[in-house]
Amino acid sequence: MSTATTLRIALATGLAQPALAQDTTPRFTRGVPVAQIHVNLATGERTIRPWNSQPRSGSPPVWINDNTDPCLTGITIGFVDEADTDGDGIGDIFGGACDATFPCEGNWTNFWADLHDPDTVIDRVHFMYGTGVPDVDLDSDGVGDGVPGLTLYLNFADHDDGFGAHVPGYERQCIIELEITDLPGDLGNLPPGFGAVYELVIDLAKDSPSLVFELGDSDGIDDAGTGYSGGAIYGEPTYVDLDSNGHHDFSWGVRFDQSAIPQAQRGFVGFVSSADKYGNPGDTPPHPADAIGLFDSADNYANGPSCPPDHLADYIGTFFFAGFTCYPGSEVPFLSTHLELYGHPGPVPPHPGCNPADCAEPLGVLDFPDVIAFLTAYGNQGVYADIAEPIGSLDFADVIAFLTYFGQGCP
Repeated sequence: MSTATTLRIALATGLAQPALAQDTTPRFTRGVPVAQIHVNLATGERTIRPWNSQPRSGSPPVWINDNTDPCLTGITIGFVDEADTDGDGIGDIFGGACDATFPCEGNWTNFWADLHDPDTVIDRVHFMYGTGVPDVDLDSDGVGDGVPGLTLYLNFADHDDGFGAHVPGYERQCIIELEITDLPGDLGNLPPGFGAVYELVIDLAKDSPSLVFELGDSDGIDDAGTGYSGGAIYGEPTYVDLDSNGHHDFSWGVRFDQSAIPQAQRGFVGFVSSADKYGNPGDTPPHPADAIGLFDSADNYANGPSCPPDHLADYIGTFFFAGFTCYPGSEVPFLSTHLELYGHPGPVPPHPGCNPADCAEPLGVLDFPDVIAFLTAYGNQGVYADIAEPIGSLDFADVIAFLTYFGQGCP
């Protein structure tokens, strides 16, 4: 258990307030990886895959914060639940319905960071969570069948550099909110004190309606093509660099809800704690999508932030979690979540040739260099190979489309 004390800071008036008198120490729980779950929010499809499966073919990563707790060994993973200050056996942040007071079960925990490129289109999200909510396995696949009422809400916003994002004229601008219901739980076959850890692979690009969204819109154009863009929702470009570090400021909010589950059947649940990505530990060479702009703190909100646009949600305060210590029995986790965003940076450039198959010099002529260029782009997950629906996913349909365009020739 963690012994560090979190610090609440209220900045609505611009002045730091004293820390809460009650203990709001986060609980740090060990978890055992169970499975990777691919979710298509448009169709409701769920596919169970082994832990650490390769992702489906599609866009490359554009922002990743995927390091795991450096203090743990073997197959265990650390995840964060909030302190149980009301004594109901459930962490106060991720327990259930929110009553707009602190501590408040069901609050939003909001993380902020910096985006590498403006006008970034996101078509797939990876998120990891741990849980001790009891579940069953009626189909004997080793994975919880899903707990009715156990829900994850995950949203993304522009114009957010933390501390409530209360900057006049630059309030946080929520773009999209994802809801994943009936999350798999814990089958009760783990050692005491351990929880089940799952990785959600949330597919936004396939089928209709698409939930592909854009972060850091710089020109008022909806590059996602779905309406989920700051320019589309707010009617203006949303690219802003509040901390003046040369990168766009964005955030994501996490909320777990157990309010629909009978009290006796609830359990601990939280987000997987990622190690600090500054310095890219374990990455040699560093990956260009590595997370930037993170530090060990997060905002908490009650009654929001929700989407569509909610500029100023009910801001509770910003909490610092004091960094990482590996002292046995007193682990203090990084607050950063395991989150991976996939897509393409910047708007897809207009195709240079006479049709989508004309992707190599000399332009205006379809020949063998175009075949080589397409195959190279396809192998590198390049945008010029993504020429067939669903856009954002490279598959055999793109190959067929290329052959069709190639056969048509140039005018």
